[in-house]
Amino acid sequence: TPTLAEDLAQGCWLVAAHEASGIYHISSSELLTPYQMARQVAEYFNLDQGLIQRVDASTFTQPARRPARTGFIITKAQQQLGYRPHSFRQGIALLAQQAEGGAKNV
Repeated sequence: TPTLAEDLAQGCWLVAAHEASGIYHISSSELLTPYQMARQVAEYFNLDQGLIQRVDASTFTQPARRPARTGFIITKAQQQLGYRPHSFRQGIALLAQQAEGGAKNV
């Protein structure tokens, strides 16, 4: 579940603002593979998606074994705090906008 830093900050703020206690999972609501994320980034920026290769976990060298798919259930944060994370595509657009604005200010 790729999570936009702004969404994580918003989730933390909501927990504090509601004086919430307990465990709240704060992340994106989308469960995406690195391949899916790369394809969405390429699509957004009109890049050649044919250059992206699908691989399996054996390609990555990590000391610990990882589950094939993992993610958080964020229902509690959504229902109790009003947490509404951006979609991955919305996050790409926001980062692109920030990068464009940063380039103008350099």
